[in-house]
Amino acid sequence: MKKKVFLLVFIIALAIFTTTIYAAGDNFNFAINYTGNIVEGEAKDAVVVLEGTDATVYSNALIKVELVSGPSTPKITAKDTSGIEYNIMELGYWGPPGGFAVGNTFKNETPVIATYSDPGTYVIRLSLIDKNSSDRVIVSQEFTQVVEAAPTPVENTVVNETTNIVEEIPQTGTSIWTYLIVIVAVVCLIYGGSKIIKKQN
Repeated sequence: MKKKVFLLVFIIALAIFTTTIYAAGDNFNFAINYTGNIVEGEAKDAVVVLEGTDATVYSNALIKVELVSGPSTPKITAKDTSGIEYNIMELGYWGPPGGFAVGNTFKNETPVIATYSDPGTYVIRLSLIDKNSSDRVIVSQEFTQVVEAAPTPVENTVVNETTNIVEEIPQTGTSIWTYLIVIVAVVCLIYGGSKIIKKQN
């Protein structure tokens, strides 16, 4: 009886130990690092990070890229070691077709340029797959990106110029009415003066 209990405890301990070693061995992690806000229509620099800590070694791994949800498919480009640019979202993966080696403790950073044509919430899934095991998923992570609407351009406003309408033309110098008033006044003075002179004679 004691032998059976000991054997059962040994089997459970071995299973736990094996599971722990396997989980630690596949200790890979993804990250996508943006600087600042993501705005629709603007090309945005970012860095895709794949790192491992005491991770299992795979000789032919590949990064699978999927759009889980979003208003449209973004354009995410990256350059290989030869400087050739690829649209990762269009290809659906990143890395040479035969895969690349990963494992142990490492950190790979891939600069990318992301352009989102529409505002809204996007969910992108990155998966590390093993080409030697029928594309078995080693680790998979989803990232939510919120894309802001581009600011509305300010329209050029046309200022309506008002034309001052002059109803009366301002007079310069002496007007004709002034002359008429002076003439009438002079005539009246002459007439009045002649009347006075006649009375005195």
